[in-house]
Amino acid sequence: MKYIPPFNGNLSDPERLWINANPSIGVEGSIPGADAFQWPIDEIVSVIERVGMTPDDELQLADAVVPTSGSGWRRYPDGQIEQWGTVALNGTTTQVNVTLPIAFPSQFQGVITCDAGSGAYPTGAGPAPGSLTTIIIYVPHYIVFGDPGDIAAKNTNIGVNWRAWGK
Repeated sequence: MKYIPPFNGNLSDPERLWINANPSIGVEGSIPGADAFQWPIDEIVSVIERVGMTPDDELQLADAVVPTSGSGWRRYPDGQIEQWGTVALNGTTTQVNVTLPIAFPSQFQGVITCDAGSGAYPTGAGPAPGSLTTIIIYVPHYIVFGDPGDIAAKNTNIGVNWRAWGK
């Protein structure tokens, strides 16, 4: 975001700070220019529009920056990071490495998975050994289905949703 300094203060300093007035000690407050307000407004509207939304209420910025589908991540105030996505395992593929949207700075804490379709395939995942950037997602080579419990080799396309967390 572009920084817009106040009109007054040390004009030779492009990074001059905004200050509150304090008439009791003779401190003049910052004088804003219209662009100091317009730039952030334009940037917020741009973020909302780039995700395909039409700006119309006060909650859209949060929806635009924290996607509810696809791959993404968010950092909580306590430093906890949550990441998520979906990956395909096609044909006889039973394992795939997934690069996380961002690296965990210091600690991988866990990952959960589930079948993204209606097949109810068992799924699993874990961190790649020693990695803070990669998880390994897998499904079994064989599945049990039907009644009384037929066994078949995996030979279909499935999607796996995953969610990982760490710090």
